[in-house]
Amino acid sequence: GGIFCDGLSTMSSATIDGCRISDNTGGFGGGIFASVDCVINDCTIENNVALASGGGIYCLSSQNTITNCTVKDNTAASEGGGIYSFGFGELLISGCTITGNTCQDDGEGGGAGIRGYLGDTIIIDCTISDNTAANVGGGIMTSSTTTISGA
Repeated sequence: GGIFCDGLSTMSSATIDGCRISDNTGGFGGGIFASVDCVINDCTIENNVALASGGGIYCLSSQNTITNCTVKDNTAASEGGGIYSFGFGELLISGCTITGNTCQDDGEGGGAGIRGYLGDTIIIDCTISDNTAANVGGGIMTSSTTTISGA
């Protein structure tokens, strides 16, 4: 997709600040794929497509913080139209707007806005609206320890 932060290289962390990531296509993570600890701050992630999961952002087994971002109008063929977190890391989403995202899989897919699988998902003071899943979890779908406050 747009940005690929890979833990297999020498990269151990990444910071993405004040960026607009739009109109990209990738297998996992149409807008951003992160398998390292990643901080995403004050960004707009929109109109990206994942051929599998994580239309806007895909986080893999790492510590990720997404703050004051707009994640909108992204599409995933399977799960996590806006944001997908997989593995034993932690995903903290704070002060974000997650809207208009879609996941198209009518099988086990879901979580058009946010999909958390395994690790911890923490959502604080976010607006999650107008997301559409073909199956379950239009707004949020988790199979992990999840904390939601002020949302």
